[in-house]
Amino acid sequence: MSAKTKAQLLTEIKALQKRLTELRAVKTEPHQNNDIYKKQAHKLGERVKELDCLYGLSSLVETPGISLAEILQGCAELLPPTCQYPQITCARITLGSREYKTGNFRETKRKLAGEIKVEGKRAGSVEVFYLEEQPKSDRGPFLKEEGALIDAVAERLGMIIQRFQAQEKVEHLTLVLRAIRNVNQLIIREKNRDVLIQEICDNLTGTRGYSTAWIMLLDKHGKYLDSAESGLGKGFTPLLKELKQGKFPACVRLAQPRSKPVKIDDPSSTCADCTITDIYSDKGRMTIRLEHAEKVYGIISVSFGVDIIIDEEELSLLEEVAGDITFALFNIELEGKKEQAVKELKNSEQYIANVFDAIQNGISVLDTELVITGTNKWMEELYSDKMPLTGKKCYQVYQGRKSICPWCPSIQTLEDGKQHLAVVPYPNEEKPIGWIELSSYPLIDTNGKITGVIESAKDITEQMQAEQALKESENYLKTIFETTSLPTVIIEEDTTISMPNRAFEKISGYSKEELEGKMSWTEFVGADDLKRMKDYHQQRRIDPGAAIKQYEFQFINREGNARNILLSVNMIPGTKKSVASFFDITERMQSEQEIKMQLALSRQASTETNLDDLLFFIAGQIVKVITPAETTSIFLYDEERKVVKVQAWAGFTDSEIKRLEFTIEDSQAGRILRTKKPTLVKDVSKSPNFKLMNGPNIRKIKSQIAVPLLYNKRVIGIIFADNLTKVDAFSQKDLDLLESIGNQLAGVIENARLLDQVREKEEQYHSVVEDSPGLIDRFTPDGTIPGKSSIASLTKESPIITLFLSNSCRSIPHADSQ
Repeated sequence: MSAKTKAQLLTEIKALQKRLTELRAVKTEPHQNNDIYKKQAHKLGERVKELDCLYGLSSLVETPGISLAEILQGCAELLPPTCQYPQITCARITLGSREYKTGNFRETKRKLAGEIKVEGKRAGSVEVFYLEEQPKSDRGPFLKEEGALIDAVAERLGMIIQRFQAQEKVEHLTLVLRAIRNVNQLIIREKNRDVLIQEICDNLTGTRGYSTAWIMLLDKHGKYLDSAESGLGKGFTPLLKELKQGKFPACVRLAQPRSKPVKIDDPSSTCADCTITDIYSDKGRMTIRLEHAEKVYGIISVSFGVDIIIDEEELSLLEEVAGDITFALFNIELEGKKEQAVKELKNSEQYIANVFDAIQNGISVLDTELVITGTNKWMEELYSDKMPLTGKKCYQVYQGRKSICPWCPSIQTLEDGKQHLAVVPYPNEEKPIGWIELSSYPLIDTNGKITGVIESAKDITEQMQAEQALKESENYLKTIFETTSLPTVIIEEDTTISMPNRAFEKISGYSKEELEGKMSWTEFVGADDLKRMKDYHQQRRIDPGAAIKQYEFQFINREGNARNILLSVNMIPGTKKSVASFFDITERMQSEQEIKMQLALSRQASTETNLDDLLFFIAGQIVKVITPAETTSIFLYDEERKVVKVQAWAGFTDSEIKRLEFTIEDSQAGRILRTKKPTLVKDVSKSPNFKLMNGPNIRKIKSQIAVPLLYNKRVIGIIFADNLTKVDAFSQKDLDLLESIGNQLAGVIENARLLDQVREKEEQYHSVVEDSPGLIDRFTPDGTIPGKSSIASLTKESPIITLFLSNSCRSIPHADSQ
């Protein structure tokens, strides 16, 4: 349906109304059918409705000052009367995210819709709904004419919207261009940064080109620096708080990584987390970063009415104004630097002169020929007898020489353009009374050419003397450190050993070259102590006063041997280093263990009545007391069978050693029985006496110590202690300790055997008493018979007893020593 003018629509409506009146007035004969006339009248009525709708829409558009929203709302109200059942009809027109509906609107499945297009693109829709069920017609319950009307209305609305948007676009761009012109004039005029960004925001909104505008400046780290706004008022306060905290809204986060503007048409969805979204609810926005010469100065964001269509032209205008603003900020920054530079330049000569004279070192300026062109007061006072200094060769004035000094650092600086240093005698090489540290620095012009040298002279006489004294002191202390018999090291913060003495080299098994700066003290600590000592190391560097300064730990040397150490450690004042001394308490602890072992053996022997249980207890204690011992076994000698048989063990499984016995011929046991001497075998594999011990149930051992159990110079058994993992595991002290245990154990074993014999005799004694027909009694050494007063009393009463006692009484040992 082509668009018609308002006059054309009015003429067509009048013609249709006249024809409709004529049809309604037609009278037909009774025999004639009136259906044809009724249908024509109905169609004409519907056509009139359609034309009334289009006419009403044209009238709305021509209403002076009417807005697009008012036209769309009015059009929605015009639609229900055009349908067959206006009382149950509602309508809705959508444009983008906005809706314009009748008061009775309710969306149902009975719908007729037409698409609104602007410049060939879908912009919205026109929809009518029946609120109740109606008979089916051409398009559901709707007539095809109604469908054509909806399409015509949608088409006309598309043209109206396009016209309105074009008009608004022109007006908006006019306002934007006016704002940009004002901004450009402002940029030329205003040199105060804070005033500039505020007036830019005011101009962008003051011309009504944009609804709101705000600028945020960033520092070189991308953090909030300053801001200005217009059109937001108090609504900007919550956003400002978040900007200062570094919580940037979505528009800023989107714009920061891009050089082009970011357009947001629907802030309510894109910027839901923004504190000013409510203010922007009916507006779109554009945001762009302010960048010049790869430096981001900040962000500018403006908002616009949703009726405004932002195209590439508008985006380009914002990009252009952003570039102008950034360039202005760059110029302000540059001007500030220039002003600062001018100010500094004005003060530079006086400043340099003051600094020159305030320096507590001597300063001389030389040209390329080593001629003095300037000095400070320090040099003038030091060489007051040589004044004036300027205009003379430096080596002539300062050293009294006719040629360049052989140590001269300035010559090297003139050659390579680098700083050089030399220590020179004062006042001259022949009769020095002090020393000067002379540094030379190149003077380079803007073309990179060396035009002279600056010499700095520092009196280091006292320093040299102090260094000499310190060196002598260090040598003295180092000698003490190296020659002390106590192992001592200097430890760095990272646990590295920076200085070991000779005693530490000996105890560790490493040379100074292997230790110094290469190894950590943690490599010498047993696993059970390592974490605790690391904690002490850290705590000592945090709070030296609270850290433990002396404690024991297990020291592991290069060979893997463990030593018990009492460590004394403290911080070196003024450094993160510590000094640690190692006192070997292994022998002391072994002595303590030996005493404890002997006491335990004595206590156990006095309380334990079973010899096997006692021997197993002793075997377990040996493994605990003699550190290298991983297994131990106790064998007793059977004189009748000429074998040694295992009685107790520790570290072995029962299947490995139970019932094991050896003949005394051609074996380690036999050698011990014959020699009656302890043995220390460093490497079992090299000992011929062990060939008989490699049975299927015995694990191979690496090294061994063994001692005979001697009682009255007679061997009653042997104790073996074994190491299964390494050769040369035992020391002579380990053997001595085992021998001490063996000596004590031999007596315990023999006493236990005697005790068994006494018990056996006592049983025999009781048997004789029970079986004897005569009188047999027991008496104590003092002559007292239990239950009797004395032997004498018995003889007076009974001559028979006296005779028995004189002929048959003999001493019988008893468990109670009676």
